[in-house]
Amino acid sequence: MKTTLCVLMSALLLITSWVYPVAADFENTHVLTGRRADDLVAVANTQVGYFEGSLSGSWEEHVSNNYQKYGVWYDEQVANVNAANSSWQCTFVLWCADQVGIGFDTIPNTLYAPAMQAWFEERGLYHLSQANGGTYIPQVGDLVFFQNTGSDVVSSIGIVTEVTDTRVYMVQGNINWPTGEMAENGAVVGMNYVHHYSRLHGFATPAYRDLCGDANGDGQVDTTDARVMLLSMLSEVSERVWMYDVDLDGAVGTSDIRMLLMDAVNG
Repeated sequence: MKTTLCVLMSALLLITSWVYPVAADFENTHVLTGRRADDLVAVANTQVGYFEGSLSGSWEEHVSNNYQKYGVWYDEQVANVNAANSSWQCTFVLWCADQVGIGFDTIPNTLYAPAMQAWFEERGLYHLSQANGGTYIPQVGDLVFFQNTGSDVVSSIGIVTEVTDTRVYMVQGNINWPTGEMAENGAVVGMNYVHHYSRLHGFATPAYRDLCGDANGDGQVDTTDARVMLLSMLSEVSERVWMYDVDLDGAVGTSDIRMLLMDAVNG
């Protein structure tokens, strides 16, 4: 009995807390900032609580059949491979990436977690977890890969949303809701684990290219951004110029220069 209790307590410490669904429309309401890692996380968070079984994702319409909007998007926009009715962990990540404008050159076009992990590893963008002897500290926007107990082959994937000294937080698609009557159904869930949790295999670090010129935060760089940046620059120039309007006559002239020189001479 004592041994069983210890095992249960250890499991509670290692494994996770969860986030309950707050709405059943699951539209991506995030306004892009141009910071790709942050945007990916924000988009993923808008989907927490989505259940398979319908396009709406509402728990009331759930059916354990793998049918979900992420696969529908993939079949319609990428390749018709019946992703709408298949395991959808990778599909969920690719959908979130597409919402941000992250292409397949950054997160590869594959619906198979081991293939995605291998793609990052081949490019030097994969890091073993502390449970596997690694020293890498995950970052927000990383992809996290899991392995089954007793195996070193990855089996599932998520998006890292937050990191503390002791735990790593993530959003995952196509996993069971952790508790209660909803537990048997595939959903988008927010989870967290201690860094040395045995099933954490490792982390991929996509080579995000932030949109530095996305001044208005709409996820693209165009003439509206140029206008915003130009106005900002003019404002800064104006502020610097009027700093030298010492006599406050609305212009910078010889009288201001004379006053500045006198002030400098007098210390």
